[in-house]
Amino acid sequence: MPIPGDIIFGPGLNNSPKINFREARALTNENDKLELLKLRLDTLMINQIDGISHKDEMNNLKIWSPIPLTYLTCLACETLGRVIIGNENKIKKDDVSRHASILIFDELIRLFQETLKRNLKYK
Repeated sequence: MPIPGDIIFGPGLNNSPKINFREARALTNENDKLELLKLRLDTLMINQIDGISHKDEMNNLKIWSPIPLTYLTCLACETLGRVIIGNENKIKKDDVSRHASILIFDELIRLFQETLKRNLKYK
């Protein structure tokens, strides 16, 4: 069941205070769609993670919270996967979350398995 059109999607483009799902779905310009998604993720996820992921003056995490950060990372991977997958009809509705997440996790695993260049290695 799709999200009703009158539900707030997030902040709007061009300093518009908000946009609902109906207006977001009506956009046809791909760049506007990507910018709107970026604004939504920045506002509803990234800005909220910043408070628990930054370090203080002594280089210690302000809040030691690995479980929420792990959960939010997995949620971000699923969201990115859903954007990449789009509305493919090949995937059953019940499996979309799984396939979207696996798509991104596989890419991350591939990147982490590559040999690091000399200047990127941990010292």
